[in-house]
Amino acid sequence: MKIFSLFRGAVSEREFREVFQTRVDFHFQRMVDNLCQRRLITKGSDNTYTTHPLIKGYFESIFDKKEKKLTHKAIYEYFGKIAKDKPETLEEMQPLFEQVHHGCSARLYDEVWKDVYRDKIGGYPCGYKLQHKLGAWETDLSLARTFFPDGNLSQMPQVSEKSDQGWLLNEAGLALLSTGRPKEAEEPLKTAIGLYVEDKELAYASAGYQNLANLQFRVGRLKEADESAKKAHDVAEKAGSEKNIRNSKAYLAWILHLAGKDEEAEKGFQQADELQRKISGDRFYSITGVFYADFLLSIKQIDEAFELTKANLEICQRNNFVNSISRCHRCLAAIERLKGNQKEAKAHLQQALEIARKVGMPYLEIEALLELSRLWLDMKKYKEAISQANQVLKLCERTGFLLYEPEAELILARAYLSQGNLQEAKPLAQSSYEKAKTMGYYWPQKEAERIFKK
Repeated sequence: MKIFSLFRGAVSEREFREVFQTRVDFHFQRMVDNLCQRRLITKGSDNTYTTHPLIKGYFESIFDKKEKKLTHKAIYEYFGKIAKDKPETLEEMQPLFEQVHHGCSARLYDEVWKDVYRDKIGGYPCGYKLQHKLGAWETDLSLARTFFPDGNLSQMPQVSEKSDQGWLLNEAGLALLSTGRPKEAEEPLKTAIGLYVEDKELAYASAGYQNLANLQFRVGRLKEADESAKKAHDVAEKAGSEKNIRNSKAYLAWILHLAGKDEEAEKGFQQADELQRKISGDRFYSITGVFYADFLLSIKQIDEAFELTKANLEICQRNNFVNSISRCHRCLAAIERLKGNQKEAKAHLQQALEIARKVGMPYLEIEALLELSRLWLDMKKYKEAISQANQVLKLCERTGFLLYEPEAELILARAYLSQGNLQEAKPLAQSSYEKAKTMGYYWPQKEAERIFKK
C-alpha cells in the first residue's frame, strides 16, 4: 500500500509486475485480492486499481523517507522505459510527466531536467513542443513547479547550474504570463534575468528582457516595457546574437507604436525585417511578425500586412506553432474586415478564438474578442459588439491585462454613440481616454476625446 500511495493515477497490472513485484514477491495476487476485499483498493473495469485519497495519504505519510525516495526512483525508471522518445501528443507525453514528478521526488533534479523535461518535453532540443506546438501552458507550469521547493516559485529551482535555474525561472514566468497571471509572472522573470546577467549568458538575458517587456506592455506599463526592450537590445548587441537583436528591435518598435511614435516604430520594424531576411531568407514570423502586420494595418498598408501574415501563417502551420496560428488568424480577420469581407473575417476569428480557448491563453482570447467587437460594429450589430467588449473587460479585470481596457471601453462608447446614446457613450470614452493617457497608450486617446467632448 505504501508503494501504491506514490502513484498519482490508476495502477495497472503492468505496474504490479514491473514495480511492485520486484519488491513484494510473496503471494502477490492473493494479497491484491485481499486488499480489494478489504476495500483498500478498487479494481476498475479496465483492470486498473485505485484507492481513496485518504487511504493514499495515510500510507504515504508512514513511508520511511529513504525507502520512499528509492521507490520514487524505481517508478521514475519504470516510466522512462515505457515513455516514447519523441512523443507528439499530451497523451503520449503522460509517462514523461510522471517521470518528472517521480524523478524530482527522488531528488534527481539535474537528470530529470536535462534528460526528460528539456530534451523530450519542453526545451530547445525538442523544439519547445509542449508550449509552442501543443500550447499546454498550464501543464508546463505544473511541471516547472516540480523543480522548486514545495512548488514555491519565489525560491530557487533545485538544479545545479545557474543557467538551468534561470531557464526554469523564465519558463515558470512565461507559463504564468501565458495563463493570465502576469503579477505572479514578474518575479521569476526578473530573477531569471539577474541570473543570466550574473552568469554572462547575455543572449538568454536578452530573451528574458523581451519576455518582461511582453508582460509590461500587456499590463499597461509602457514606459517600463520600453526600458526592458532597450535593455534586451543592448545585451543582444553585446552577445552578438542576431536572433535576439532582431526580436528586441521588433519589441521596441511595437512599444514605440503603442506610444504613438510611428516613424521610429517603422524604422525599427524595417531594420528587424531586413535582419530576419538575412538570417533565414524569410519575412518576420510568429509573434513579432504579427506585431509588424498589426503596425502595417495601423498605417493602412493593408496589402503588405496581408502578404506578411499569409507567409507567417504558412510557416506557423508548417511548424505547428499553435499559439501564433491563433494570432495570424486574428490578424487576417482584421485585414478582411478592413477590406469589407465580413464573412471571411468572421471565419478567421472563429479559428483564432477556438485555438486561444483551447490552449488557455487569455490575452489571445482578449485580442480576438476585441477584433470580433470591431467586426460587429462594422456590421451594425451593436448588441453583439457590446457583449463582446464587456467580456473583454471581465477578462482584463481577472487577469490584469489592462492595456486592452481602453480599447474595449472605446468600442462600447462607439456602439452606444451609433445608437444615439450619448449619455452612455461619453463616460466610457472619458474613462478610455484617462486610462490610455495614464499608460502612455496613444491610439485610443484621440477618438475617445472626440466622443466625450461632444
